[in-house]
Amino acid sequence: MDGKLKGLIAYSSKTGNTKKLAETIFRELQNQCQVTLLDLKEHKIIDAENYDFILLGGWVDKAKPDKAVLKILEKIEPKNLGIFVTMGAMPDSPHGEDVKNNIKEILKKYNSLGYGICPGTVDEKVIARMKMIPDMIIPKSVKDKMVEPGNNSREATEEERIKVANEYKESVKNMEQKLLLT
Repeated sequence: MDGKLKGLIAYSSKTGNTKKLAETIFRELQNQCQVTLLDLKEHKIIDAENYDFILLGGWVDKAKPDKAVLKILEKIEPKNLGIFVTMGAMPDSPHGEDVKNNIKEILKKYNSLGYGICPGTVDEKVIARMKMIPDMIIPKSVKDKMVEPGNNSREATEEERIKVANEYKESVKNMEQKLLLT
């Protein structure tokens, strides 16, 4: 070890959007600190004690990080945590505001390294399931409003992903400076 902080970037990705964001964060942080990148599909358990910080990423489900991320949060107690997500709606939408508020609530338990939210495409299977719900259960006009954001979803641009990565670079730098002062 060369004295650099050790960080873990662990992610859950359904359509590849969050994986791309995690890989961008990893790439941007690897010169600043010693980082490990893990896919939660392959690593259901992580040893948080081996890291100075954890950046945990997932896709948004019901305005919260997906179940894989929430399960990891139940099992670990990292001191320094950041959460990043991708979502089918735009981050500045009302749904995006709900997501931000839910993530902020989660981060209250930790030394927060902040959160990052990028747009991402919605899984086509989810859109197809929504369309198949009978109109008597959810009226067509309501379903159309629910399906529309998915149909209009898009991947985050490289610029959007780098913006999130740079915010984490700054958070890790600040964390490192605080550790040097103590």
